Amino acid sequence: MSLDINNNYRGTLYGRDRLGYTTPDADASEPLRPFLPVPYPAPWLPGKRLDEGHPVGAQVVLSSHSIVGLDKSGALVPAGLISGTQVSSQILTGTPAATTTVAGAGGVLTLTILNTDVAYSGKETGVPAVTCAGVSTTSFSAGDTITILGTTTRVIDGSYVILSVDYGTTTASSWTIKVAGTAYSGVATEILASGGTWTLRNYTGLYCAVQYGQNDVGFARDVYSGNPVAAAGQYELLAAPSEGVQGDIIVFPNGNVISVLTADVVIGKASTIIPNGVARPVGYVVRNVFQFLGGVNLISAGAGSGGMFYTLESMVPLQFRVHNYMHEMGTAIQTHFVLRMPWIGATPSALQAYATADGISGYVQTDFGRSFVHATGGTAGNPYSLNGLSVVASRLGSGQDAGNYSFYNSNVNGFDEICGRVLGVESLYPIRDFANRVRTQFERATEAVGPFTTKTPSIGQLGGSATRGMDYMVNLTNDGILRLASDQNKTIRPEYATYVYVHFLAR
Repeated sequence: MSLDINNNYRGTLYGRDRLGYTTPDADASEPLRPFLPVPYPAPWLPGKRLDEGHPVGAQVVLSSHSIVGLDKSGALVPAGLISGTQVSSQILTGTPAATTTVAGAGGVLTLTILNTDVAYSGKETGVPAVTCAGVSTTSFSAGDTITILGTTTRVIDGSYVILSVDYGTTTASSWTIKVAGTAYSGVATEILASGGTWTLRNYTGLYCAVQYGQNDVGFARDVYSGNPVAAAGQYELLAAPSEGVQGDIIVFPNGNVISVLTADVVIGKASTIIPNGVARPVGYVVRNVFQFLGGVNLISAGAGSGGMFYTLESMVPLQFRVHNYMHEMGTAIQTHFVLRMPWIGATPSALQAYATADGISGYVQTDFGRSFVHATGGTAGNPYSLNGLSVVASRLGSGQDAGNYSFYNSNVNGFDEICGRVLGVESLYPIRDFANRVRTQFERATEAVGPFTTKTPSIGQLGGSATRGMDYMVNLTNDGILRLASDQNKTIRPEYATYVYVHFLAR
């Protein structure tokens, strides 16, 4: 029965004694693919990859099937981005005995710490499975970003990335941290004289940053000023730990490193660009979304704004970034589906670490591969441990993995970030159906024929001998590591050939 909202229509189907008001229909769109008030990407997002087929060279900022949330202006951003002041970093302090030493060799610093001298207070770890004098085995691990402070040999003080940690056992007398560092070369030097105190800070996952590349110049907007990005390498902090200091480092999965300044920390701690501090999943995009090239009307911006607040003008050409180019139409998001995606390991850079450790020649894990939707997290080497896990938007890689899928961690995620569950895991290795023996016309995909040379040859490799039988989506997302490992007779790890099936539900 229709409803006339202007004249308060009343139904009369059942006669005058049962008038009743017609209930208004609240549907705004198809139930599983709703439209948003601002169906465009945030103009401050850096590009994920350049689509050379785009008529004006705009970059993809949200890749197909990426999980999305909203910034404070209501525009689409990768879910999992964080902003504002985060909790204190994990802090480890000690008063070393003579056996607490540091040694340097081959670009590696090795800290050997006496267990009984360690007093640990951690704010983000749960009950540890194994401890050494109160130090959780999950407190410090490979890939973490730390600072070392208060040493006698002052050139050691600074920020590092952990290469490995050996906690020994609960009865061990010491544990060892190895970090990458070339500033110091020596042996068996006491970190501090008797009675002194040294400190390790672990602030992994507490910084979040965006960094712009060459193709963002003139297209993307700076997060805070709202002005067009002026130069490649420009970056802004979205979040920082409460006691972040100048000299802390942010390491992106592609190897880029930012050494933060005091002013950066102040800006990051004051940022309000993401409502309530975390971009919670509201759905996922059903196609590639390009940079917003329409007009941006600033309501507030600049220092002290906490991030630009704006409205977007997609129809009036006066502010278009490119003349005579109509910005793409707004996009709808999907809220309920089952997705299949590659699992690329426990961390965004796990594949590169394996290639380095196993000596796979010629492999480079790229942002191009990582830009396609994938799952990150879980237990290294064991994809089947993912079965049944709750799914969240990734917070890994200092915000660089946001928009992709990861797994609920009560020490990091709130329950309101859960947006699905792992339904199953599919291993594609050993190769089935003799797919590695199927000849394809893309066998020489690393060679470019014609006037252009592609920097991403895996884009042209289809399942068959060109990928050594690996599925196209997996091969593209992990930059063809199985092909190289197979050709060089290296270990084939599960991360090279695994699909994860996820039931997504933005609730």
